[in-house]
Amino acid sequence: MADSGNGGATGDTLAQVKAMLNNSSLLKKTKTAPPWKHEEPEQLVLWLDDLDAIFETANITNNWVKIQKVLEWIEYATKNEMSGLESAKKSHLEANWEEFKKKLTA
Repeated sequence: MADSGNGGATGDTLAQVKAMLNNSSLLKKTKTAPPWKHEEPEQLVLWLDDLDAIFETANITNNWVKIQKVLEWIEYATKNEMSGLESAKKSHLEANWEEFKKKLTA
């Protein structure tokens, strides 16, 4: 897989992306994901750092998968807000995790 230099692999095949998305090393809804509440914006950067560590441990390199997992792990109200970001709407080939994080912390 080629590294785009933007923090994730680009050119991943759809099969590779699906394998990452369903990686058994990642937290599932039935397990406890790192908590973050919209009412605690000062904790957002620390929460994103925790997620980066989780993704590294699970060998998740695709930016789109990272964004989808964030949207899965957050509270419903926050999910609606975050999923409206342009960076959350990009395909598995175009998504940029660093761009997504910058939009969240801006």
